[in-house]
Amino acid sequence: VFKKKLYFNIHGKMYYLNFESDSEKAWEVNTALPFGTRYGQSMTSFSDGIVFFGGMIVYENENIYFNDLWIFDGKDQWNYVTCDIQPRAFHAAAADNIGNLVITGGNDNKSIFDDFWILNLKTQVTLKLDLNLCFTKHTITFLNDSLFCL
Repeated sequence: VFKKKLYFNIHGKMYYLNFESDSEKAWEVNTALPFGTRYGQSMTSFSDGIVFFGGMIVYENENIYFNDLWIFDGKDQWNYVTCDIQPRAFHAAAADNIGNLVITGGNDNKSIFDDFWILNLKTQVTLKLDLNLCFTKHTITFLNDSLFCL
């Protein structure tokens, strides 16, 4: 949920449910995604927008994994953010309201990752922690902008 709208990434387009709409047709298409359709991609919100990271596609019977990070402002602006996090899918991500993104686990069809990343979305400074916790297809969330739960 970002600015009273619930966003969904479905088949290369972003839809949202507007909680403030009086119309029966509350579902709307917001924008086409600059990265197309992905599987296992994370999507989370913070105070400045919605963050999309990684995921995979299947192309000519081969899995291709990504580590691109995109921020959508909720209107029409997409920003690409560079990061050093390994390409992956089926990881977990959460962001706090001051712009710290946490990414953990996932896989690249060869390995299940046991790493834990903290990326400041404003400064683009990345910190890697090795926690020896191998997870894939899991979730993470922030509580009170300082505690997180796996």
